[in-house]
Amino acid sequence: MKKTFRLAAIGMLFLLICADGLAQERTRVHIGDDVLVETGEEVGSAVSIGGDVRVYGSVRNRVVSVGGSVFLGPEALVDGDVTTIGGMVVKQEGAVVTGDINTYDTSRITSFFKRPQPSGWKDDREMPFMPGMFPFLGFLALALIVVALLPDRIDLISSTIRYHTGKSFLWGIIGTLLIFPVALVLVISLVGIILIPLEILVAAIAFFLGSVAMARIIGEKIITTIRKSGSPMVIETLVGSVVLWATGLIPLVGWMVISAAAVMGFGGFIASFIHGRHYHGKAGRAL
Repeated sequence: MKKTFRLAAIGMLFLLICADGLAQERTRVHIGDDVLVETGEEVGSAVSIGGDVRVYGSVRNRVVSVGGSVFLGPEALVDGDVTTIGGMVVKQEGAVVTGDINTYDTSRITSFFKRPQPSGWKDDREMPFMPGMFPFLGFLALALIVVALLPDRIDLISSTIRYHTGKSFLWGIIGTLLIFPVALVLVISLVGIILIPLEILVAAIAFFLGSVAMARIIGEKIITTIRKSGSPMVIETLVGSVVLWATGLIPLVGWMVISAAAVMGFGGFIASFIHGRHYHGKAGRAL
């Protein structure tokens, strides 16, 4: 546990040092909000994570928007690159960009985490499926394929969560909180910007594998309670996935349970890489 907090403290210290460097450069950084550079104003860099960047003045270095778009007014001057991840660049006539304009489409990755949208059916009584059925079926199909191809990895993550629940949840919280700060650190360097889509992809895979492991654990407990005996991992994952999906349909409570399961699974994935062999060995002796 002390090692976990030590690593977290080092990571936060690194972020503070980077933040201090950004402040000295007069970089304007907003998280979850838009960045506005007004006419006649000059800043070092303009960075927004989860918002848009609107430039009507001058930016000496770079303009970056993660999860938003960049709008350049007719008098905008950017003496560097303009980069958007998950958005677009709108450049009005007269705007000047001396560097490159880069756009990265991450819609296929980020859509995995979005809540199901209401259907287009006018009458819910005519719906052949319950809300969220199609995304769930896609998750279930992919989960069963992963369990069949990577049973050892799923078993390792499951064992880590089962026998080290507290540490897995703690790692999940730390990992989730560091996703956007890590993206901010990558934004600091021109080379690091192109690594942000990779970070999003890795996080998506980690959340997915962790969710599969959580579904397996839930299914295993349910089947063991009913039959008093084990079942194939594929069956356990199938049962657990159905239970998680059904729980998610409960207003408010379902969202909280799904979120907690996702964070726990994410933390189990991280812990399985950091302490994987040690945890797996203890789990095997416990069995």
